[in-house]
Amino acid sequence: ITRALVQIRNSSLAEDMPKTYYEQTLQPAQGNEDYNDQVYEAARYLMFYAFKKDDMGACKKYFNIVTAIRPDDPLAAQLKKVL
Repeated sequence: ITRALVQIRNSSLAEDMPKTYYEQTLQPAQGNEDYNDQVYEAARYLMFYAFKKDDMGACKKYFNIVTAIRPDDPLAAQLKKVL
């Protein structure tokens, strides 16, 4: 997570380097409730990234992960309108 965070240069853009680190975080942590915070953060960025890249299939996948952990996420609530 820390590596991904330091790679974000502009939080309004979908950047490739943070995406790579978040994907690496998500894979081993997903399904383990001890890592819900990390999974949430990684999936939230990946949901944003997919939306910005107009990949609605991936966006929905990460949307489902985000809302399973935090159903009241404000970004997911906004994206729900377009998914």
